[in-house]
Amino acid sequence: MLAHAGRADFDRALASAQDAIDDFAESGDRIEPGRTLVAAAALALDADRPAAVPGRLDRAALLAERCGPARLAADVAAQYVRLAAKPSASPH
Repeated sequence: MLAHAGRADFDRALASAQDAIDDFAESGDRIEPGRTLVAAAALALDADRPAAVPGRLDRAALLAERCGPARLAADVAAQYVRLAAKPSASPH
């Protein structure tokens, strides 16, 4: 994801993130999919592509709630704040 993002290839970066999320989830891991969802949401906000952000953050928030890592919950909250600040963002 980051390699593609570094080249401003945001479509490939977000697709790569989704592949990683799927792989982590398939393995039974809950924390890494949550972290990757937050990273993908941040990337989408940076790329001014907020449409898919709420879904990613909602999934990450659910994982944080189930797993309990406070840092993941804080990261999700920070991205919700960024999303709310976007002029085109709808209220969550």
